[in-house]
Amino acid sequence: MKKTEVTIIHPADPAGVKIGGIGTLIRDFIRFAPPDFELRLVGITTDRRSFPPGRWHFSSIGGREFKFFPVQYISGFEKKPLIPLGLTFMLKTIFYFRVISRAAGGTILHFHRPECALPFLKLKTGRIFFIHSNPRQLGGAYSASKWRRLPGAYFFLEKIVLEKMKRVYCVSREGLVFYRRRFPDWKDKFQFLGTGLNRHIFYRRTPDRIQLLRSWFCARHRLDPQVKLILFVGRFVEPKNFPLLVNTFRICHGLNHNLKLILIGEGPLEKTIRSLIQEHDLQHGIILLGRRDQEEIARIANVCSVYISTSAFEGMPISLLEAMNCGLPAVVTGVGETGNVVEDGFSGRVVRTDEPERLAEAIEEVIARPDRYLPANAIASVKPYLVDNILSGVYSFQRMVKYE
Repeated sequence: MKKTEVTIIHPADPAGVKIGGIGTLIRDFIRFAPPDFELRLVGITTDRRSFPPGRWHFSSIGGREFKFFPVQYISGFEKKPLIPLGLTFMLKTIFYFRVISRAAGGTILHFHRPECALPFLKLKTGRIFFIHSNPRQLGGAYSASKWRRLPGAYFFLEKIVLEKMKRVYCVSREGLVFYRRRFPDWKDKFQFLGTGLNRHIFYRRTPDRIQLLRSWFCARHRLDPQVKLILFVGRFVEPKNFPLLVNTFRICHGLNHNLKLILIGEGPLEKTIRSLIQEHDLQHGIILLGRRDQEEIARIANVCSVYISTSAFEGMPISLLEAMNCGLPAVVTGVGETGNVVEDGFSGRVVRTDEPERLAEAIEEVIARPDRYLPANAIASVKPYLVDNILSGVYSFQRMVKYE
C-alpha cells in the first residue's frame, strides 16, 4: 500500500491538554488518520524529560502512532509569553531546518499559522493551510492576536504564504467568503472545513449514569443537588468576551441564586476574570475549574443544564459542538459558525447582541423549558459535524496531492 506522508508544523504539544480549536483539529487529524497515512508533527513540548527538544521521537494519540520533533520546551500555556510563541517557534524551526527537512521534505506539509510556514516555502512538496478565524476581526478590540497592531503586515505575509498552498481550509464560512473575494484568481483552492466532533468521548450518558455523575460533582463542590449549572469551556482570551459573560451571569444569579456558572479553561485573562468575579461579588456563584482533559469535560457537560458562548467573534468553537453532543442546549451570540450550529428555538437560543439582559433572558428561558430544549434536539443539531464525516474529504484530498 502506497503511503501518504504528512508533516504538521505548528507549536502544538501532543502530550498537553491545552483547550483550543487548532490543537483539537491536529489531535483529531492524527487520531483518525487512515492506516495508509504516515504522520509527523513538528511542535513543542511541556515534557522535556520524555521528549527532549531537537530530536525525533515516537509518540501516539488515541493509539495512533506518529513521529514527533519538538523544537522547543515551554513550561505551560497559562501566560502570554513576552515574545510571541509563533515567532520563537519559527526561529527554532529555522535552527533545526536541516534535520526537519531531511525527514519532512518529501511529505505533504500542514500549517495553521503563516509565520510557521515561512521557512518551508521553498521545499518541493505539497502544502496545505488551515485558517481558524475570521480575518475581518484581526485588528478588532477583542482580538487576542499579536498581529492586531500590524494587520497590514499580517495580510502581506499571509498573501506570500497562501500563494504557495495547494489547498486552504477555512473553518468559518465568513472567512471562506472573505478569502475568495480577496483572491479571486485562487478561489478554487479555498474550501470550507467544519470543526469535527469526536463522538467517542463527547456523548449523552444514560439517565442513571448522569444521576451518578451529578451526585459526584455536587458532592465534590458542595453544591445543592437541585442546582442548575451553566457551562463554558474555552481559552481565557479577549475574543471570548468575559465581561459580557460575567455580567450575563450576574443578572441570572440575581434572579435565581440556585444557579452556578462553571468555567473550564486557562489563559492570560485568568486574573482579569477573577477580578470581575470579585467585583460583582460572584465568588460563590462562579466555579473556575482550570484545565481539564476531554474525558472529564464530557462528564461535567453531562450534568449541566445549558452551555453559553458570549464570544465577540469565533470560527467554529469545538467546545460548543462537544457540549451539545452531550445533550446541552446552548445560548450563543451567533458569531462565526455558532449561529449555524445552534437552531434558535430548537437546540438553544441565538441572541445576536452584546446586551447581558437579553442573554440572561435566553438562559432563563432555556433552563425553564426542558420540554422544548430537549437533549435530543441539541444532539441532532451537531450531527453534521461528526469528525469522521468532516475529515474524510481532507484525507481523500491528501492522497490526490501531486508534489510540485
